[in-house]
Amino acid sequence: MKPSLKILGTALCAILVMGCTKSEETLTPEERLVRFLTGGTGNRVWRINKIYENGVEVSLTVDQMKFTKTYTRIGTQPYSGTFTDSDGNVGKWALPSVVLMIEVITNNPAGNIKIDFIINSITQNALDIEYTANGKTIRMIFYAS
Repeated sequence: MKPSLKILGTALCAILVMGCTKSEETLTPEERLVRFLTGGTGNRVWRINKIYENGVEVSLTVDQMKFTKTYTRIGTQPYSGTFTDSDGNVGKWALPSVVLMIEVITNNPAGNIKIDFIINSITQNALDIEYTANGKTIRMIFYAS
C-alpha cells in the first residue's frame, strides 16, 4: 500500500507543478513585463545599479545611489500605471510594446515631460532601460528592492 501512496503523491505534485507552469505560459509578453515591473499586482521599488552615458559607465553620485523609483499598476487598464520617484517626480507609464515604455512626468511646474524608454531587458529582479535626449543616450540598470 505504501508504494501506491508514493505514486499518488508524486502524481499529485506533478499535476500541481504543471498547472502552475501552464498558467505562467499563458501570459502575454506584455503582461509578463508588467508583472516584473510592478511586482505582480502592486508596487515594486527599483534602485539604480549602473548608469551609462553614450555607452560609457559613469560613477554614481550619492543621490543616485539613494534614488528609488516605484512602479504601480492601474488595475482596470492593461499595460499601464503610475510611478513616483525619490526626486519627487510623479507620473504615468504605459507599455505600447515589449520594447517601449512611455513615461509622462505629470507634476512638473512647466508642464508634462514625456520620456520614451527602450526596454533592453527586464527580469523579476533587474530592469535595463535607456533613452536619448539632447544628443545623449542614457542607459540605466536598476535592481528590485
